[in-house]
Amino acid sequence: LGPLSFAETLDTEYSKAIYRRRRDPGPAPYYIYLLVSNLIQLCAPILWLAKLEDHHQPTGVCGVFFFFGVTTSLNFKTCIVLERYFFITCPMLNFIRKTKGSILVSVLVWTMCVITIPLAILLHQVERIYFFTFYPAPLFILCLAGTLKALPAATSVPAEEKRRIIGTLFLLHLNYFVLVLPAVILLSFVRNVSLAMILLSPFVDLMLFCFMQKGPVDSLLSCLCSDVASDHQSETNGEKKEKQNVTELQKIKRI
Repeated sequence: LGPLSFAETLDTEYSKAIYRRRRDPGPAPYYIYLLVSNLIQLCAPILWLAKLEDHHQPTGVCGVFFFFGVTTSLNFKTCIVLERYFFITCPMLNFIRKTKGSILVSVLVWTMCVITIPLAILLHQVERIYFFTFYPAPLFILCLAGTLKALPAATSVPAEEKRRIIGTLFLLHLNYFVLVLPAVILLSFVRNVSLAMILLSPFVDLMLFCFMQKGPVDSLLSCLCSDVASDHQSETNGEKKEKQNVTELQKIKRI
C-alpha cells in the first residue's frame, strides 16, 4: 500500500499542475514534457520500494526508467532556459517558442533519449550517460549572463514578465547546480545521498508554475528586484559622490 499510495499522490499532484498549465498556456510545451519526464523518473523509486529491483545495481527496467527520466528532464530544462533566453535577446527568433517548433524539438529530445539510454543500459555503459548531465552547465551560465545583460534593452517586455523570467532562470540554476550536478558527481561515492538529491529535483520543478502565473509570487519578485535595484542605485550614487569629491579636490589643488 505504501508505494501505491505514493504513486497516487504523485499522479494527483502532477495532474493538477498539468491542468493549471493548460488553463494558462505559455509560449512552449516544454513545461508539460518536463513534468512528464519527472513522473517517469519517479517511477524508479516506486519500483525500488516495491522491492522489484535492487537500487544499488540500476541496470534493469528501473534503471532505464530512472536514467531516461533524469536525462529527458535535464534536456527539457535546457530547452526552457534557451527559450527564456531567446525571448529576451532575440524576440524575432521565435522558432523554439512556436508550437510546431517546440513540438519538433521535444520529439528530437524524446527520440534521442529513447535510443541512447536503453542502449547504454543494455551495453553496461552507464558512465556514458553521465556526459548528458554535464553539457548543460555552460549553456545555463551563458544564457543567464546573456539574459541579465539584455534585460534592460528589452523595453517591449513588461516588468512583471521580466521578473518571472529571472525567477525561472534562477530556480533552474539552483536546481541544476545544487541538486542534479553534485548528485551525479557523488553518485559513485555516496549513492544513497546522490539518489535522494536527484529525486528532490522534480519537486523543485513544480515551483516553476509559480513563476509562470500571476499571483503572490509577483509581489515577492517585485520586492526582491526593488531591493536589488535600490542597493545598486545607492552604490551608483556613492560612486558618483566619490567622483565629485575627487574632482573638487583636484580643482582645489590646481587653485
